[in-house]
Amino acid sequence: QRTLTDEVGADNVRAFSGRVLFHQLADNPDAVWWDDTTTSAKETQADILLTALEDTVAWFDENVGGDMNDWTWGSIHTATFSSNPLGESGIAPIEAIVNRGPFPADGGSSIVNANGWSWSNPAAVTGHPSMRMLVDMSDFDASEWVIPTGESGHPYHPHYDDQIELWLNGEYLPMVWSEDAVLETAVDHLVLTPGE
Repeated sequence: QRTLTDEVGADNVRAFSGRVLFHQLADNPDAVWWDDTTTSAKETQADILLTALEDTVAWFDENVGGDMNDWTWGSIHTATFSSNPLGESGIAPIEAIVNRGPFPADGGSSIVNANGWSWSNPAAVTGHPSMRMLVDMSDFDASEWVIPTGESGHPYHPHYDDQIELWLNGEYLPMVWSEDAVLETAVDHLVLTPGE
């Protein structure tokens, strides 16, 4: 933000930001982008990077606290599981019943534990995989999976949110395929009998 906002405007930073651009800027300390055009001085790469670091330290101090030991990614990077449409109803008591979180969340947009974010609130998780699945092609019964919340859509059901901790910790549940494995791991059975 310190590098681009003065040239392209706060609303356009995202369109210009990207790893390729920042790699090129990092390798070019004399690039004109480093100068803050809102000041009369001519800033250098070192000036802008130092100012950005100072901004970051001040932000953490204000938002997380003065103890740097508390400055963990999860203290600011959180996931809230919102149940649509009631989870975004604007009615706080309803949202408190159906939503879960916020929870400290590892990950980022360009790593294995992928999740999305927004320039307007870069620490909040704005998107995530709806399911993680590992399939063992040599033994399907050794496959694993997890979803972010739970299988039930009923907020008071035990399976509404029972997978959150697994999902947050990168853990999985067995995903068996063969009839024997399914019968062995089944917890409940639902029998549907046609009416007369």
